[in-house]
Amino acid sequence: MTTLTPRLTALFDLVLVVGIAIVVKAVMMEIAWKYAGPVSLLCAVILASWLIHRRGKRWSDYGL
Repeated sequence: MTTLTPRLTALFDLVLVVGIAIVVKAVMMEIAWKYAGPVSLLCAVILASWLIHRRGKRWSDYGL
């Protein structure tokens, strides 16, 4: 198994988080368009938090 460089890992995480946000927003637009933005943002933040936690880091490590 090969390991990814930190830049490729960051790019993969970014694409994953943005992709989930777009997919969730598209689905929510069909269900409840009023809440599509907040729900997609919440899902993206939850996913980003999980990815950060999986790497043993915290939001404060990124200045937040």
